[in-house]
Amino acid sequence: MTDHGNRGDAERAETLLERAATDPDAVPVGTLRELLNASDVVARRDAAAALGHVAAESPGDVRPAVSVVRALLSDDTVVSKRAVLALARVAAEYPEGVSSTVPDLRPLLTDDEMRQNATCTLRCVAGTEPDEIRQAVSDLQALLTDADTDVRENAAAALGAVAEEYPADITPVATDLAALLDSDSDEVRTAAMDALAPVAMRYPTAVESAVTDIER
Repeated sequence: MTDHGNRGDAERAETLLERAATDPDAVPVGTLRELLNASDVVARRDAAAALGHVAAESPGDVRPAVSVVRALLSDDTVVSKRAVLALARVAAEYPEGVSSTVPDLRPLLTDDEMRQNATCTLRCVAGTEPDEIRQAVSDLQALLTDADTDVRENAAAALGAVAEEYPADITPVATDLAALLDSDSDEVRTAAMDALAPVAMRYPTAVESAVTDIER
């Protein structure tokens, strides 16, 4: 979906985006859902942006549109970026409502402009449905050294939620998590400690070895 089609759709989407910026509750989500499927990429971009504004104020109103938003994650880059933001805002309140998007979010973790919102969404989902995040453990592990502090915290927190239920899955990540114990960020250190704790309870040797490796 990258062609430019009905300009009427673009005009409607632009009008709704302007309204959403000041009065998101006045924007009909049903109309936005329709415009998210428009052939005009400009219409999809503005509709996705408007949906993000609505999600910031009323995430429950956007939850029924998650399946449509999910399809946009492989759309035009601008559309995808705005779709990920909307998902992150829904996930903050209704993580179970976006768990189906995990496979689609994983490829976006390599994108500098989408990584933060993608990891935020995964972190929220992990808190209620850690089994859905097991498939992304290696992706999250790679982000423990990301330059962005929020990304590192989100990744560590998501891994911590998985560790609570599936500590064995996190044993291969123990060394990378242990490295974060020296982070300048209190939040990152706490997230790393919280992730290591349940692993240490079940697999103490794995954590001891990881800490020893870091101290060498």
